[in-house]
Amino acid sequence: MMPLPWRHLLPALLAYLLIHSPAAAADKALVAVAANFKATAEQLASAFQTTSGHELVLISGSTGKLYTQITNGAPFHVFLAADSERPEKLHAAGITTEPPRTYASGQLGIWVRGEPSTESEHADRLGGLRRIALANPNLAPYGSAAMEVIDHLAVGDQLQGRLAFGENVAQAYALVASGAADGGLLAWSLLLDGGRTGESWPVPQAWHSPIDQDAVLLPAGADNAAAAAFFEYLFSPAARALIEARGYSVR
Repeated sequence: MMPLPWRHLLPALLAYLLIHSPAAAADKALVAVAANFKATAEQLASAFQTTSGHELVLISGSTGKLYTQITNGAPFHVFLAADSERPEKLHAAGITTEPPRTYASGQLGIWVRGEPSTESEHADRLGGLRRIALANPNLAPYGSAAMEVIDHLAVGDQLQGRLAFGENVAQAYALVASGAADGGLLAWSLLLDGGRTGESWPVPQAWHSPIDQDAVLLPAGADNAAAAAFFEYLFSPAARALIEARGYSVR
């Protein structure tokens, strides 16, 4: 049998070297992650670290707070936002290595504690709650989307004084989980993670602006092998399949 040309062997050889490269060649990247995406990012990081040998450190928070930290010089290598607006602002300011890319599109869900999912009107269910949790709309895109849903349902006046705000959507989820709020307008992905889909239902996406979540590679990550590799992995078929399985849509 004649040997295969080198060009046919290169992809397999490169994959082998990526997986089996010495630990000395591994790098570490600091990744800023929107709170709604933290659990998904942890799964992505685990798979990425296993195959690449690189190490990722995830720092989670509201998109607005992480954005402020980045503009103030925080040494993040990659930013996974919960919106497209702030990554675009970073790019316009020259604080990214390339234009933002959408890695996921989120969805809102309404959670009513202890109530099975029914066909009841959303406005009726929200109006009957003593306390409703959502993320701070000034910091978190999921909070902004939640306020749009309230406007769409025309229940803003009815809910006056009954809204409880978390700094980010994970904190809003915790308010409902602890019983401090009777229900909430939260990220659907968090409700899937928490096994709460029997007490909740997805919000029609036509009721709020799209929650496109963009990622950017920051200047500190340009020469960081772990950051560059993870940024590309984020858009791989394997990563996209995991992201979809956790309640997001991908383009």
